[in-house]
Amino acid sequence: KNMIQRPFIKDTLKTTVLVIFGKAIGVTVPFFIAVWFGATTTIDSFFLAYSIIIFLSGVFGTTMSRVIVPYIIELKKTGEDIGKFISSILILSCITYCILLLGGTFLIKEILRITTDYDARGLEKISIFILEMIPFVILLIWANTLDGFLNSLKYFTLPALLPAVRSIIIVGIIFLFKGRFAIQAIVFGYIGGELVRFLILFLFIVKKRLISFHFSISLSKNLMDLIKKGLYQIIAATLFGINPLVDKTMGSWEGAGSVSILYYADRLYLIPVLFLVSGFLVTLLSYMSGNLYLENKIKFRRLIHKAIK
Repeated sequence: KNMIQRPFIKDTLKTTVLVIFGKAIGVTVPFFIAVWFGATTTIDSFFLAYSIIIFLSGVFGTTMSRVIVPYIIELKKTGEDIGKFISSILILSCITYCILLLGGTFLIKEILRITTDYDARGLEKISIFILEMIPFVILLIWANTLDGFLNSLKYFTLPALLPAVRSIIIVGIIFLFKGRFAIQAIVFGYIGGELVRFLILFLFIVKKRLISFHFSISLSKNLMDLIKKGLYQIIAATLFGINPLVDKTMGSWEGAGSVSILYYADRLYLIPVLFLVSGFLVTLLSYMSGNLYLENKIKFRRLIHKAIK
């Protein structure tokens, strides 16, 4: 009972429960797609394009949601303008990924021409899907950045619940428009779901007056240091995240529907990983980052040892 009353344990248990609820609905999305669209060459093209998009956005977005936490806590302690810091990240990420995806689609297409079994028509579909999903990428990175900001301030509930809202909207849009727009409804669904998630986070921050957003870039010392240190995480995320992408390119050689089936199977594999780890890591990073500035190194090491146990 005393353990449960400790803030870290209490927040971890609550966040884990909310993450399980939030992500449980998200895990079902691919299976709705499987029922409504099956496993075809067109769906294969979408899932390969989606895997590339998730890989590229996840490298930066997931990294940023974690690396940003200790910087936010440090800025809060020193009384600096967190709004300028967050706004600069949002603008820079938007510019970077627009250039990356608009300029890199041709290169991606040429790489896939060598590594996959798609014909010219299939490669063209993948390129179109990648370009259509650019708004989704930007919104995903922005939402992950705001997630990291809220988690650093120990607002764990909203970021943990919003994946459920996003998934419900994705499924709803696909269901409503699949008859009229066919596979394009999936693209609309993912963009619409991520847009709602970002807007809720943005409006929550504005309503609570946690920061003021700016329409300018401030290349502060902290921002440059974050980019420098974030590169290590980005390299690690790239090496880790390339495996699922390689799986799907290899799957294209096994015939129509193979990439789709592989994607559906991946969702099953990720269920225990997402459920058991997500809530714990979110709260651990926030509490440990805060303690780093409050405790000396000896006490901080003791806290780390406790957390590991």
